Amino acid sequence: MPTLAAFLLAITSSIVKRALTAIGFAIFSYATISTIMGYLTSAITTSYTGMSTTILSLLNLAGAGQALGIMIAAFSARAALMSIKKLRIQ
Repeated sequence: MPTLAAFLLAITSSIVKRALTAIGFAIFSYATISTIMGYLTSAITTSYTGMSTTILSLLNLAGAGQALGIMIAAFSARAALMSIKKLRIQ
């Protein structure tokens, strides 16, 4: 029995260590990506709303607001996927 207990203890400590590392990395990645996307969104919004009303209304008719939303979502998805690649715990 002592060998089985030692084996189970070795497995659980390894699993717990990996899980805690993954959770910590996920929280750090989310906080970083969220902060960067917040700055990016506010910079784009300030530049976008700083235009004259005629140009702004033409851009809105053309769907530029939706295009900016799609691009911001694509940037955040790419950043999240790149951070997942770094998570390869061995």
